[in-house]
Amino acid sequence: MLTIQVDVDTVGALLRFYGFAASGERVADPVYRLALPRFAELFEAAGVRATFFVVGQDLADAANCAIVHGLHAAGHEIANHSQTHRYDFGRLSRWEKADEIARAGEVIEAATGQAPLGFRAPGYDVDRDVLELLAESGYRYDSSILPSILNVPFKFLGQALRQSRTRSGYGSVALSAAPNRAYRPDPSAIWRATDQGSLWEIPVACVPGLRLPFYAHFNLLTGDRLFRLSAALAEGRDCNYVFHAVEMLDPSEIDSRLHRHPNVRMPLARKVARCRAFLDRLQTGRRSVLSSDFALARASEAGLAGVPDVARHRHGRIRREQAR
Repeated sequence: MLTIQVDVDTVGALLRFYGFAASGERVADPVYRLALPRFAELFEAAGVRATFFVVGQDLADAANCAIVHGLHAAGHEIANHSQTHRYDFGRLSRWEKADEIARAGEVIEAATGQAPLGFRAPGYDVDRDVLELLAESGYRYDSSILPSILNVPFKFLGQALRQSRTRSGYGSVALSAAPNRAYRPDPSAIWRATDQGSLWEIPVACVPGLRLPFYAHFNLLTGDRLFRLSAALAEGRDCNYVFHAVEMLDPSEIDSRLHRHPNVRMPLARKVARCRAFLDRLQTGRRSVLSSDFALARASEAGLAGVPDVARHRHGRIRREQAR
């Protein structure tokens, strides 16, 4: 099976990552206004439905909310990417993490009429607290682990780019050794699989054996030859392929302060063509499903009756219980 995901990180969020202040002028973020409709067109042409991880606070804008509602109505899945996209997410207290998850869940449900079933931590910065909170609030899956050999270099690269002493992002170094497939994480060591629990981890795809990242951001940067090799090595395996919203923007549409961000200077037409080629190759021999259905299928194969869908009732409750 194949599941396609999009991280809806706005230009404003990327500016914060690099330590820049957003413009004081209120301008519609091009990610919602331009990139998401383009992704919808790309996926329609490729015949796939995708899972969009959105940040709750972005839906305070009525136009953004309408776009997300439209994606949901078109059959795409809307999942939780936290309320404020804190880049130090892993360093937050358990209560703060619960609040970030619960508030975003409530906003997404208000926008779509459906409580989200999946979560991704900002910067793949997940830990035991997060997975326990998700299980308690009825989520079907998490998708925050990138089990790559490049996790440690990515941590230091992020620190260098931000000119900060913080080494946040990508979670524990041990997550580099997590399974390169969907699994149920062991609460005592979330990089290990167990046969207990109802929450599934759907890790970001990595190349079998080599454990190089296998997602659009990395493939656009490293070229088509490595993509073809990676796709060949992943042949016959499940694949969770991730895009980032900024990949559907032209350089002229992005704040010039972000032009050092990988792939930002690549012309839109070239990015669209290459991303379409990625999708066509990935669908060869695979059936495309939403991430929530992917997790449900794995649960069924494991002999489970399903996952309790109580997220609709627990978002606010979790936050209130944590506050006491």
